[in-house]
Amino acid sequence: MAVALLALPACDDGESLTGKKTTPIAEPIGPKGSAEVRELDAAAFDQFTKTPGKLVVIDYYADWCGPCRELGPLMEEVAKEFSGRVVIGKVNVDKAKDLAQRAGVHGIPDVRLYRDGQQVDLFIGSMPAAEVRGKFAAYVPEKVAEPPVSAAAAEAQPAQQAPAVQPGMEKR
Repeated sequence: MAVALLALPACDDGESLTGKKTTPIAEPIGPKGSAEVRELDAAAFDQFTKTPGKLVVIDYYADWCGPCRELGPLMEEVAKEFSGRVVIGKVNVDKAKDLAQRAGVHGIPDVRLYRDGQQVDLFIGSMPAAEVRGKFAAYVPEKVAEPPVSAAAAEAQPAQQAPAVQPGMEKR
């Protein structure tokens, strides 16, 4: 069975839907210090989507797709705002047709969000940064929980108690 991809307007002419010229996604994906981004193949896909404790974003894209070239860097910028709690996997639909077919991708960009191996959301097409931020925020915990303090560590710290008041020494 062949996979047919729906090309969105302006996907193959090097221009975005807004008419701005776009540039192709560079290899390697993302400069140092950027969001955690990884190009995925079939061997790495399943394990990557099960990354514990993080929102896993899978971006199905193609190098020739203008909206994909806009959305990819935008998602990476937004992911940086979540302090390492979001990881992005990129699936090139031209190179990993089996993954696109398995996921039922019919148009690009197609973005799937996973928590603990389960798909929790998806969107197709480009969207503004504020909407991407909202999608990510819906599945990323606000604050990372503090690790519990062991009993030994608690005993090692001096307890701060109010001084005991002896009978007859109360302030009047």
